[in-house]
Amino acid sequence: MPVSDAISHQPVARRRVGVFGGTFDPPHVGHVLAGQSVAEAANLDEVWYVPANDPWQKSDERAVTPAWLRSEMLRQACQVSRSETITFRVSEVELATGGPSYTADTLSALRADHPGDDFVLIVGSDAAAGLHTWHAADWLSGHAEFLVYQRGGQPAEPAAGFSTTPVNVPLMEISSTEIRRRVHDGRSVRHLVPAPVEGLIAAYALYREPDAVS
Repeated sequence: MPVSDAISHQPVARRRVGVFGGTFDPPHVGHVLAGQSVAEAANLDEVWYVPANDPWQKSDERAVTPAWLRSEMLRQACQVSRSETITFRVSEVELATGGPSYTADTLSALRADHPGDDFVLIVGSDAAAGLHTWHAADWLSGHAEFLVYQRGGQPAEPAAGFSTTPVNVPLMEISSTEIRRRVHDGRSVRHLVPAPVEGLIAAYALYREPDAVS
């Protein structure tokens, strides 16, 4: 067999991709650090941040920043990662689908579009504790793998019946809710969000209205 043919028939290594979904309103340095730390601890090749098109568990409670703008803030946030070996990018799979965003649908779509990749879901411990309340929870319990990092200040046990792996990351108690409140109150968010994200918040006058803060 010619050398070129032998090389062409070598199996292609599958990428292990972490899917980090959320509202990201706004994305902050805690999101960046969590993604990078989980990727390093779990030997991920890439982390794909997936902004929700319509975060159905939140959009009834407050005004949510338009999806395209949250996606742009995420793209800017991904640029500040210091990892030289792990790729961080934004996937707009949920924006392309439209409507309410469900993790089960997103995972199915990613697997269909990228059959050569292995996808795992990155979630905080607070979200993992409520996995049983997610849309299509029964399907997720049998078809999804979750990497769980600690959030919320107190240990939280993942919901029973799901494939979960705890990952230790540096604990940073930063929340998007607190950032929105600080912006609304006229306080600085410097060092809490990447500088380009801070610029977009100012340029689009985000989080000034009370109904966007809670």
